[in-house]
Amino acid sequence: MPAQRASARTVVVGAGTVGAFVAYGLARRGEEVLLLERKEPGLEAAGLNAGTLAVQNKLLSLIPLAMRGVELWQDFERQTRRDLHTVRCGGFRVAHTTVGGERLEREAEQQRRLGLEVEHLSGEEARARAPYLAGTVRAANWCPLDGHNNALTAVKQVVQEAEALGARVQSRSEVLSIEREAGRWRLVTPGGSVGADRMVLAAGLWSRTLAERIGLRLQLEVHNNQMIVTERLPRLIDHVITHVTGRLTLKQKGEGTVLIGGGWPGHHDLEHNLKWPALPSLIGNARLATATVPSLEDVHVLRTWAGLDGRTRSQHPLIGPVAGRRGLYLATSFRAAYTLGPAVGEGIAEWIVTGEPPELLAPFAEETRRLVASA
Repeated sequence: MPAQRASARTVVVGAGTVGAFVAYGLARRGEEVLLLERKEPGLEAAGLNAGTLAVQNKLLSLIPLAMRGVELWQDFERQTRRDLHTVRCGGFRVAHTTVGGERLEREAEQQRRLGLEVEHLSGEEARARAPYLAGTVRAANWCPLDGHNNALTAVKQVVQEAEALGARVQSRSEVLSIEREAGRWRLVTPGGSVGADRMVLAAGLWSRTLAERIGLRLQLEVHNNQMIVTERLPRLIDHVITHVTGRLTLKQKGEGTVLIGGGWPGHHDLEHNLKWPALPSLIGNARLATATVPSLEDVHVLRTWAGLDGRTRSQHPLIGPVAGRRGLYLATSFRAAYTLGPAVGEGIAEWIVTGEPPELLAPFAEETRRLVASA
């Protein structure tokens, strides 16, 4: 069968959280868009995370994007009537030491200045609301905006909704090469070539390889985060739990399983896209979880897994148009992409249509220009 040629006004490369929301945002605005994914939508980092939609555990510089991201996840579910299993249960960010408690108090004050509703509590006050917390918890911050949804299906449903609005989606379409041809971008995939006026790189860690093919160097660090899921339990944890060290996320899903994460590193073979959990990290993660919620001590673990993502050193997004590369936009490679992704994706869609950067994205666009220019 001869290779097929396709054309689109905008091609989005990568169907993770960001790419899905770029495609959805463009399709909602009546724009012609083609979404390319080398595997299946939501299969890599987007589907391998814990689905935590916490805000208060983000970098201070990312709090506004996190607030908007959580809002957009909820808007999507309400407007489309799709069930993402979203739970807005509120969350406790805990500390086991006096120093950690003091840090929580400072951060709560800073976050409130950004408009986030946060309450600083003593350990006793936190246990009055969440009796399952350990007696060793010295302090906690409470944020009613924290919640979670089902990462296994949420991004897939965003892509499906984009398709319903007219977006075209090609799975199993790895981009083999990228060139400029007659003033347009030409992307070659195993199924043929794609021509587009605009191209959005939203492929996370793999944006680095794609950028190299057009002479751009993106300085990304590889992060390998692993997860633990327990057996089904009676209702125990009614909130999202995070830790002041950033080494714990914990919540109980509707069916009773408990998801435990927190950025503990696993093993990986980047060349072959392999990733697997590391036993010392599993032990460390489990110890912190049981030190926070002692009732988990005798619970059975059913499954563990690891997932890869790429981030800039600042952990801020690479975002916006690239100088000297007409029609090229970056929307990739930052911390907490699952929570922030809807805000970044929607913002890029707005930027493409209006030609103006949304206020929330403008500071990161300036940083991106500096980074790409110096690469």
